[in-house]
Amino acid sequence: MIMDNSKTSVRNYQLDFLKLCFALCVYIYHSRLLSAEGHIIRFISKKWGFMSVHFFFLVSGMFMISSFMRNRENQNRNHGHESGKYVIKKYLSVAFPYYSAFITSFSARMIMEIGGKGKPVLNTLGETLIKSIPELLMIQNAGVSPVEINDATWYISAMLITMLFMNYLLRRNPDLYINILTPLAGILLLGFFYRSGEPSYPHKGIVGFVSAGILRAVCGISFGSVAYIISEFLKKRVSTKNQRIFVTVSELILSLLFAVVWFWRTMNSQFWYPVIMLMPVIVGIIFSGTSYIGCIFRSRIFSRCGNWSLIIYLNHFAPYRIVQQMKIFSEYDYGGKLGFMTLFTAVSCVISFFLIKLFRFSAVRINKWLSYQKPV
Repeated sequence: MIMDNSKTSVRNYQLDFLKLCFALCVYIYHSRLLSAEGHIIRFISKKWGFMSVHFFFLVSGMFMISSFMRNRENQNRNHGHESGKYVIKKYLSVAFPYYSAFITSFSARMIMEIGGKGKPVLNTLGETLIKSIPELLMIQNAGVSPVEINDATWYISAMLITMLFMNYLLRRNPDLYINILTPLAGILLLGFFYRSGEPSYPHKGIVGFVSAGILRAVCGISFGSVAYIISEFLKKRVSTKNQRIFVTVSELILSLLFAVVWFWRTMNSQFWYPVIMLMPVIVGIIFSGTSYIGCIFRSRIFSRCGNWSLIIYLNHFAPYRIVQQMKIFSEYDYGGKLGFMTLFTAVSCVISFFLIKLFRFSAVRINKWLSYQKPV
């Protein structure tokens, strides 16, 4: 989901389109709890949350390696400093959408807490703001999370925290990181999740002193190395028309298998966990640009998919909470509740869009003011 400027030899927006698709799947995944017990959407979408976020981590891990390898000759030996700069750059790339969504989510929460439950205004406002400090700093997934204003943002927090040390390991020894350490870490962690007894391995758990969300981030980012290895292999080896046809057919078959499991009515992790292992293969093929399918996604129509996927992802949880908790919506069935959630999400996305514009305008003005020097 996090946008990246990495480019293959021929730029296409297939991964951006997939980000939007997976963001919508997370949307449906959260909305499933608005349905009655036994509703088909609960069975189908139970796996969508885990697998979608895994995709976001995987793509971020692959882009991190690609960015480093592209500029490898220009890297200095201050690995810790450079890793910090990389994470700050990632932080800044999501800051405006993140904080605009925080404002809408915080406002919705205050309306429900103060207006709906009749809690005192100043006490509720002050207490919630103080408890929100870890979320405002994007470090809530480290474990200190007294309140969840926008629960969907755990993914961004986990990614930034994890990338700080994983980017450092990449810079220290790229060969070890890409070819040994991360592929092994990814497969071992996936096995650990599978054996945990929790099919979706909730991010709110704790393992020793590390949150479960951090482990999921390490797993997903590690699989990004596998996708990168596959992508580089295909870029170097695939050159003829017949080879590209073979890669295209392979992508179609793997994607079809993935789609069948994706929409299969089951909560059995024995059925869908193994298919997660196909994800880095599919992503690697897409990123390599060697499949003819990518030609479909060269149109500028798909260029905004990545940006909108992030906005939808960040702005859907507060509307879900409103529809879930307010009694006025309890009389509606799943279709009606989903309709209201969609309406509120659309409103939240529009507000977020204009807040982002305002933030960018303000940032330019503030930067000019800070940089201004009075003529002597």
